[in-house]
Amino acid sequence: MSSDFSIVSDNDDLPMGWVKTTVSDIGEIITGNTPSTKNEEYHQDENIQFVKPSDLDKNGFLYDSEDKVTELGAKQGRLLPKSAVLVSCIGNLGKAAILGTESICNQQINAIVPYQNISPQFVYHWTKTIKIWMEDNASATTVTILNKGRFSKAPFPLPPINEQKRIVEKVEALMARSRGAKEALDAIPKLIEQFRQSVLAAAFRGDLTADWREQNPNIEPASVLLERIRKERREKWEQAELEKMRAKGKESLTDEWKKKYKEPEAVDDSNLPEIPESWCWLSVDACTSILTDWTLDK
Repeated sequence: MSSDFSIVSDNDDLPMGWVKTTVSDIGEIITGNTPSTKNEEYHQDENIQFVKPSDLDKNGFLYDSEDKVTELGAKQGRLLPKSAVLVSCIGNLGKAAILGTESICNQQINAIVPYQNISPQFVYHWTKTIKIWMEDNASATTVTILNKGRFSKAPFPLPPINEQKRIVEKVEALMARSRGAKEALDAIPKLIEQFRQSVLAAAFRGDLTADWREQNPNIEPASVLLERIRKERREKWEQAELEKMRAKGKESLTDEWKKKYKEPEAVDDSNLPEIPESWCWLSVDACTSILTDWTLDK
């Protein structure tokens, strides 16, 4: 580990005891390499992770990649040790992960192998802070590229090892709380929908107006209202039929045509939920025409 960095003074932005340095001072930077896909010996009986940017940023530690290679294939790449921190530096910059096992990675990724007394978890959480710096320092080409040389100069604020560990513990505790809060927030829409359904179910069981019915025992029962609905439904049907006949110039001199009217079928409530005594069940057909005409009148 090189020592060409300055100790932080009281006038610096970092806390006393920290140092301003670069990522190349806290670990070895290794750019990945892809074993030839044409050699089957590199890909038969694969058991070593071959990491690509799509494998990064899943759960922090990376124990299983989508693709794998054989030990012979790994020798064609650059075998990285457990706890190396991988950072995507081509295309989608800043995706990261900590290796949970020995692996190789492709050339879109730069690996940081931390030196002694450098916490891999601290380095990993640091990668979450440098995306803007990476974008500002990347090559302005069709595909965004931050090569090894430029990536090695990324600014790194280095605290003592014990403080690194405390920071990691604090960050991970806060992240766990954040995930818990997100899960709770994600559950709210479902809870609201369940509550809405419960309220509607209670409303159409009569639960919400039970106290009101007790205070108003002499209210008109729904059966009386239903008779008025049936009467009005028939009157509207007859009026509509008369208008049809008049439009055709075939108005009937008798009431025989009224026999064509069909009363809505009675509802079999034997398997339906229990409702208040003053309520009654009816089919949608029994009141549909009334509701439709009311809407048109408006």
